[in-house]
Amino acid sequence: MGRKKLQRYQEVKTLENYYDLLTAPKKNWNEWAFKKQQTIVLELGCGYGEYVVNMARRYPEKNFVGVDVKAERMYIGLRDVNQSGMENASFLRAPIQFLPDFFSEGEVDELWITFPDPFFKDKKHRRRLTSAYFLGVYRKFLKNGGIINFKTDSDLLWEYTEEVFAKQGESVEILYKTDDLYNDESAHEEWLIPTRYEKKFREIGVPIKFMKFRLWKLEVEEIGKPLDINECLD
Repeated sequence: MGRKKLQRYQEVKTLENYYDLLTAPKKNWNEWAFKKQQTIVLELGCGYGEYVVNMARRYPEKNFVGVDVKAERMYIGLRDVNQSGMENASFLRAPIQFLPDFFSEGEVDELWITFPDPFFKDKKHRRRLTSAYFLGVYRKFLKNGGIINFKTDSDLLWEYTEEVFAKQGESVEILYKTDDLYNDESAHEEWLIPTRYEKKFREIGVPIKFMKFRLWKLEVEEIGKPLDINECLD
C-alpha cells in the first residue's frame, strides 16, 4: 500500500460516519447511525462514494450507506460528507456477504450496484454481485420487492446477469433496461450520476448499461456455501 493510501486508511477510521465490522450497528441503522427514521439505500462496492454523496445531497429524505472492503477509497466520500455536514450518509467497511449480520430483514429499501468487478474467470462467477448467490444475500435484508439499480460497462457481466435473471423467474421483475444509458432519452437524472470509472469508460466510447429491477423473495432460498472472507478481500 502506497504512502498516500496508507495515510487515508489510517485517517478514515477516525472520521465520523465510518463503520466497520467491529463498530457498525448490529441492525436498526435508523436508530443508531442516523438522526432521522428514513428509507435506507445502500451502494454496494461504493469505491470513492460518488453515488452515496450525490444521492444523499439530492434526497435528504433518505438515508444512504456506502459499502466497500477498501477503507482508503471511502476517504473521499467520507470527507465530503463530514465537511458538508450531511446527516443522511454513512460508510461501512465490510464484505457484502456479511451485510445480513448488520441489517435486519426488510430494513433496506433500495440497492445501487455501480460498476462491480465482472470477475472474468468463470470459476469466480459467484463473486459477481448479480449472481444467484448474491441475490440470495440481498433477500436477507432488502425488503420484499425492493429496488436494485445496476450499472456496468462489461458485456460479459451484462450477459451473465441476463442469464441469471432468466433462471430466477418471476422473483426478478425488470422495471427498466438499456444497453446504452447515455443515448436513452428516457433516462432519469439520478441514473446519470457519474463515477470516476464511468467517466473513463465514456471517454473511450464504451456504452454504459443500466438495469432497474425489483427483487422478490423465493419460497425456498438456497444460496450455497458462503464465500470465504480472505477470497473477498483480495
